[in-house]
Amino acid sequence: MADEVLYERRGPIAIITMNRPDRMNALNPAVINGLHDSWMRFRDEEDAWVAILTGNGRAFCAGADLSMMSDMSDRARGGGAMDRINIVTPRSLNIFKPTIAAVNGYALAGGLWMAMDCHLCVAAEEAEFGITETRWNLPGGWAADVTRHLSMRHAIEMTIVPRRIKAQRAYEMGFVNWVVPREQVLDKALEIAEAILENAPAACRTYIETFYRTYNLPYEQALSFASHIQKNLLSMEDAKEGTRAFLEKRKPEFKNR
Repeated sequence: MADEVLYERRGPIAIITMNRPDRMNALNPAVINGLHDSWMRFRDEEDAWVAILTGNGRAFCAGADLSMMSDMSDRARGGGAMDRINIVTPRSLNIFKPTIAAVNGYALAGGLWMAMDCHLCVAAEEAEFGITETRWNLPGGWAADVTRHLSMRHAIEMTIVPRRIKAQRAYEMGFVNWVVPREQVLDKALEIAEAILENAPAACRTYIETFYRTYNLPYEQALSFASHIQKNLLSMEDAKEGTRAFLEKRKPEFKNR
C-alpha cells in the first residue's frame, strides 16, 4: 500500500489516513489505489469492526488532483487507477461495517463524496464542504447521491452557489453529526467508534445495510426486505449472549459469531 494512504489498527478500530498534505490530500492514482486497498482490507479483516477515515494536514481531501488530470491524455484518464475512483468509498464497495469520517479540514468535490459515503461524520469547526465541479465544468456522477443526505434545495445550494459550506452550516443541513474543535476531531471519532463497539457488530452492519438497501422502497416492500436482511441475527451466538447479558444485567461480550 502506498504511503499516500496509511492504515492503522487500534484494536478493532481501523484508521485510514489520506497522507498527501502538500496537495491537500487530493486524489491521484496512488491515493485512489491506497483508498481502495485500505477499504478492502478493512472489509476483509474479521476483527476490524469500525473504521475512521481522515486526512493529514489542513485538509480532509480537496477532491481530484486537477493539476495531474490536466496533464493526462484522454487515454490515461480512461484507464488505470483513475478508473477506480468510483470504488474508493464504503458505499461504493458495499461495506456496511460502521465507518466514520473525521473531517479535519477542507472536504471538497471528491473529498465531500468521501465524507458523505461514510456512515457518520465528525467535522472540525474550521472544516468546509463544497461541490466544486460546477466551477470548472467537470462531471461528478457521485453527486446523484447527495439528495439522499440533503434536501433538494440544500443539495442545489451546495452545488451551484459558489461558496463553501462551513461545518456548522453542514451540521444544520444534517450532513454532519458532530462539530468539534480541530484538535478533537480524531479523539471524537475514536470516542464514537468505542461507543459503537458496545453493540453487536453483526447487528450494526445489518441495520446499516437495512437503511441503505430499503431507502427508496415502498413501505411494505421495505419491511419485507428488512426482515430478509436481518433474518440471521437471531441464530447467532451473539443473540444468545445479548439476551443473557440483558437478563443478568451485565455488559455483553460479543464475538461476532
